[in-house]
Order: sequence, then structure tokens, then C-alpha cells
Amino acid sequence: ISAYLNDFNIINLSSTNLIDKAHLIKETVDGLIGPTIIEQTNSKIVAKDFLNPEDVSVREMIRKIDIIIRSMIIDIKTSNEKNILDAIPLKDKGIDKLTFLVLRTMRYHITSNRKLYDMNFDDLLKHWDTISYMEKIGDELKRISRYITKISDKKVYKQLVDMLSKIEETYYGIMKSYYNNDMELAYSHSHKKKELSDECDKIYEENWNKKYIPLILERFKNIIGRCHNIGRLVYSC
Repeated sequence: ISAYLNDFNIINLSSTNLIDKAHLIKETVDGLIGPTIIEQTNSKIVAKDFLNPEDVSVREMIRKIDIIIRSMIIDIKTSNEKNILDAIPLKDKGIDKLTFLVLRTMRYHITSNRKLYDMNFDDLLKHWDTISYMEKIGDELKRISRYITKISDKKVYKQLVDMLSKIEETYYGIMKSYYNNDMELAYSHSHKKKELSDECDKIYEENWNKKYIPLILERFKNIIGRCHNIGRLVYSC
């Protein structure tokens, strides 16, 4: 991964015996966008990257990550079927792949002293911070999906889904402000952090002794915090 992020087009892996590690290496390569294994023997694996960083749009990658996050929220809200929620970790891996690609693209343009479209260095940092927060939101949604199917109390389950809907509304508003660079909208949604966190605390007080509820609420509050951070990037710049 380090070689990929540092923009090496050809990656050579050599060892006296790679058979036992071949599956793990292939899995790692498959988790990246661009590289493909072009040669494999018992002692050598060669991966070549066919993707040109010049062709990667950071803004487009942000929108793709956003679409995945929205679909993860919808899956959690609308289905407690295990087979649907089991797909969420795969979506989170998709976010990881896009995140690595964006970091690689940014490093390429910074180290080669090339301007990335109309972005200056501050713009790059803003976009990178945003993607980092979005990647963490994806991680939290993945963890929530593990626990929420274990909630058997229908009343509590509805409380959690309703709470997630409120967080979803704030997330949508924050991302809209980000795309439109709307400082006022970003400020209004970002400052819902306390209100939403207080609602999570209220649910916790009522259900603190029920298994999985505190874990889910902790993840909710982490997502609220990431939304707040993205909003600050918009109205503080």
C-alpha cells in the first residue's frame, strides 16, 4: 500500500516462498484501484498500475464516497435482514479503495508540483480532511450494521432508526453545503451537534442496561461529530 500511495507504477514483491502469502497479497491488490497482478511465481509477484493520476477527479471521488455512505444509511434504516446488512462491509471497502486513490492522487500532484485542476494547496487539504471524515463515517456505519440486527425490542429499534434518520438529514445538509460552498447552510447543520448528541444521551439514559444500545449510540455520536467537522471546513474557509 505504501508503494501504491507513493505512485510506484510497478510493484515487485520477492521472497523465497510467496505461496502462503499469495492470497493475502492478491486481496490487498484487489483492495486498490488501478493495480493489477501481471506476473506471479512461487518467489515473485509483480503488480502494475494502469491508472493515470491525471485522469482522477478528486471531486468526483468525493461524490462517489457520498453515494456509498447514503446507500449504507438507507440499508441500515430500511432493512433488518442479515443478508442485506452483510453487504455493508463490502461498501465500506469500496470507500477505503476510493480514499486510497484520492490520497495517491493528491500526493502525486503535490510531489510533482502539478496543480490539480483549479485547486490550490489549501483546497487539497480541505478535500482530504473531508474524505478522511467521510471514511470514518463509513467505518461507523459498518459497525452499526453489526449491532442493529441484534436489537429485538421493536420500540427501541424504532427509536434508533428515527435517530439515524435525523443524523441522515444533517449529513445530507452538510454535504449539500459542501458541494455548494454554502457557509450559512453548513453553519446551521453543523451546530445541530449538541441537539443530536443530547437526543442520543436521552435514549442512552432510557436503555443504558440493554446490550448493544450504548455501542450503537456511541457510533451515532461519532458520526454526528464527523458531520460537524465537515461543516466547519465549509464555514471556516
